Amino acid sequence: MRPARAAAAAIAIVVSAWFALGVRQAISLDRATAIIGHGTSIRPALAVRAGSLLNEAGALNPDRQVDLERINLELELHHVQAARELAREVTRAEPENVEAWVSLAETAGDDPALFAQAVHKIRALEPLLPFR
Repeated sequence: MRPARAAAAAIAIVVSAWFALGVRQAISLDRATAIIGHGTSIRPALAVRAGSLLNEAGALNPDRQVDLERINLELELHHVQAARELAREVTRAEPENVEAWVSLAETAGDDPALFAQAVHKIRALEPLLPFR
């Protein structure tokens, strides 16, 4: 009976640690999103803080939502090429991720073929989205 209890205790510890990391990742991502999402020019110190929070969130749980926020940060900093490359990475890794395709369309800039490709994919994934 003791090995079963030890195994159950070990599983409980692992699950608790995993949950705690998920909470920390969510908090870091939310804080970064709050900094980025003000819609005004971002101050350099806040950009550094947002980048640090995104790095922390990505290290705790490297999912693509962190990359989508990195794209937004790059756009806030007017680093369109860097944002475009990140958007391309996410669309390659997750071709069904509509947010990634929207980000790619937003970063297409002077590349009308890339913009058309992104809009076509968005329409295919979400045909009810209003595009004109």
